[in-house]
Amino acid sequence: MWYDFSYGINVLGKSPSDMLDIWSNQLNDRNYTIGAPRRPLEFFREQKEKLDRIIHDSDVIITHVPPDWSHIAEEHAADPVSGCYYFDGSEYIADVDGKVWCSGHVHINHSYRKGGCLFVNNALGYPKEYNRPQGRIITVSVE
Repeated sequence: MWYDFSYGINVLGKSPSDMLDIWSNQLNDRNYTIGAPRRPLEFFREQKEKLDRIIHDSDVIITHVPPDWSHIAEEHAADPVSGCYYFDGSEYIADVDGKVWCSGHVHINHSYRKGGCLFVNNALGYPKEYNRPQGRIITVSVE
């Protein structure tokens, strides 16, 4: 899954055009991706169609971008660039009870439960980042 700029648009009041400008001028993704990810909203729609086909039959969902911004770090909450780190997955929350949703992209590792789903962000991050985990593998216990 890719981002849809919804945090920037719905929470921070930016326009889709503002968000595309922010993405183009401030995000590493713009410089280090090729192909479909360089067309973020089109790529998001393509990825959403795929997710819609499999999510109901999946026990573990793995997406690059997190579907929920309810645990955004306070220091990033007002930053428009944060609109490039999430997608609006609220339509899925009621249907993921008892599932595990793993994601990355947000370089702050954390886990929490919402709507009966365990959300796990286990991004590796950049080599010299402050929150970089020591190992690449975590174990998720589901009770």
